[in-house]
Amino acid sequence: MVAVIGGWVPESGNDRHLGSVWVGHATDETTFDTAPVLYPLGRVGSGLSHRERDMLLTVLRGIEQDEPPFEPLPEQGPELRRTRWVEPIICVQVRYLTVSPNGLMRQPVLRALRPDVRPVDAATADLR
Repeated sequence: MVAVIGGWVPESGNDRHLGSVWVGHATDETTFDTAPVLYPLGRVGSGLSHRERDMLLTVLRGIEQDEPPFEPLPEQGPELRRTRWVEPIICVQVRYLTVSPNGLMRQPVLRALRPDVRPVDAATADLR
């Protein structure tokens, strides 16, 4: 599946490192370009090497914003309080085991960045 990054959470005890990213899909493809809102799919914290995490974090820091791009907000918790929201412009390929009854991915793994996919098209992207 291809999803869009909407925020990142620092590694526990170390704000200089990426711990995980919040991902989602466009809630409305027709208005996404003017009002980018994501439906939350969950948090992904594994799958990238340390080098890849550092490179992604550099990009994410450059597109941080004050307001979350998610509607509804992801579940409340300590990770949400530490989240730094970003402009929803980066697509990633994610693998997961199943989806929970509340629509969140179970055991997600970030496989790759997908610069070839537009965020508005992430939900329907071809995974060739």
